[in-house]
Amino acid sequence: MSDPGWNQLLRDQLEWHWEHQLRPRLEGLSDDELHWTPGGDATTIQWRLDHIIWALADRSARHFGRAPVDEETFPFSTTADATLEQLDREYATWVAGVRSLGEDGLLLPCGPAEGAGHAAPRAAIVTHVHKEVIHHGAEVALLRDLYAVRRSLRGARFADTDLGDARFVGSDLSGVVMRGVDIQGAQIDAPWLLEGDGSLLVNDVDVAPLVEAELNRRFPGRADRRATDPEGLRAAWAALERAWAATLARTDAMPAGSVDRSVDGEWSFAQTLRHLVLATDMWLGRAILEQDQPFHPYGLTDSSLEEEGFDISVFATEPPSYAGVLEARAGRQAMVRDFLADATAEDLAVSRANPHDPDQPTTTLSCLHVILEEEWEHHRFAVRDLASIEDPVTGPCRS
Repeated sequence: MSDPGWNQLLRDQLEWHWEHQLRPRLEGLSDDELHWTPGGDATTIQWRLDHIIWALADRSARHFGRAPVDEETFPFSTTADATLEQLDREYATWVAGVRSLGEDGLLLPCGPAEGAGHAAPRAAIVTHVHKEVIHHGAEVALLRDLYAVRRSLRGARFADTDLGDARFVGSDLSGVVMRGVDIQGAQIDAPWLLEGDGSLLVNDVDVAPLVEAELNRRFPGRADRRATDPEGLRAAWAALERAWAATLARTDAMPAGSVDRSVDGEWSFAQTLRHLVLATDMWLGRAILEQDQPFHPYGLTDSSLEEEGFDISVFATEPPSYAGVLEARAGRQAMVRDFLADATAEDLAVSRANPHDPDQPTTTLSCLHVILEEEWEHHRFAVRDLASIEDPVTGPCRS
């Protein structure tokens, strides 16, 4: 049996890795994984796969007759399935190109396609691309492992660990114990901290009541959000509308585009208003008024609604104008105001179906409390982020 040639050896190097290690590790890749940000300076799986796709496509175009490509206009995909389809196509094109070189082609100079490296043999480019695929593919595999265990750290112990500048989003840190830790400048945003018997001990002091009192001081009227009688609810809503009116006036005085700016990946001001449109439709229109189709097209939705069985075809697929958002928002505020104007104590006690869990009974009063809680929490978020836009250095610390 004759010894394999160098061309086959180079292809075997990549193909064995691809067939037995890399490609099997990519099966089942989800869109959420694709875009997941590990934190720090680490880039996403999307970035790494796009880098591999580009390396294959670019060098195939330079040396193997593939259609020319431009990184600025290359049609990278934003979904996992389409990204893997691109990867498979470019991989197949590359391997076929390497095979077409034969033995002698590996020793030919790269030529003008490689600029300053024009004199290097094409074998050098082949080994370079294979290294790109192998080492970035290994990074993708590692990120998939990290993604898989990111929710499995309950009970873990961190000793002498540097978590400085880490960011925890949508994470469960209940019952976490910290001893001898440096938390200078740490920021915690826990909207549900004060529900039920919630507590937060700092140096053995429960600071939860202090946080509640300070928030009520900063936002006059917030303390009334849990009113239980019609008159109290009307006063609570009036105070809330005054707070939002002042915030809208504040945004009017800010530079153009401020309402569409996102801070640290959070919703922009306009998106926050759209979310509140949806919240009103859900808890007033659907739950209290029992409307079959209560949703305004400008309400901000996500995949969870479709998973719950809601018809999301009613929602706009393109971001509406800010003027349109303001109009929708004003209409929903008026709906709450009008309902409360005639509400009685008997109305508040009527049993309702939870719109997210119809088998779970609730009451009109509870639905109104959800609306008020949503309003005040998102008002707080909005004010926080507007302050950051106005002053990126001290904004989040303002009272």
